Amino acid sequence: MGVSLTSRRVGKVLVIDMAGRLTVLDQSLKDKVLESVKAGDRHIVLNMKELSYIDSSELGQLMSAHAAVKEAGGTLRLMAPSPQVRQLLNITRLETVFDVVDDESRLGQ
Repeated sequence: MGVSLTSRRVGKVLVIDMAGRLTVLDQSLKDKVLESVKAGDRHIVLNMKELSYIDSSELGQLMSAHAAVKEAGGTLRLMAPSPQVRQLLNITRLETVFDVVDDESRLGQ
């Protein structure tokens, strides 16, 4: 099973809910983020609560998406990464690159 992506709005923030496994076979996340930036979204949150796995190649895609959003003057944040994903972010020190929020209560901040 690959990754499932659905979008919704919380105020001015675009939340992309992710579920499943994000692997090298999935280019959909980066494409979704780039399409959102082109459409004018500047504040994007990736909800990782239901994301069970992310492989190392997709970490590069996350960094690329982060750079594209930042270049457009926006922010890309991660929300509620699963324990496995959080561990990978810690090991790779990407938690220092991304603003990680635990729930939707901080999306407006």
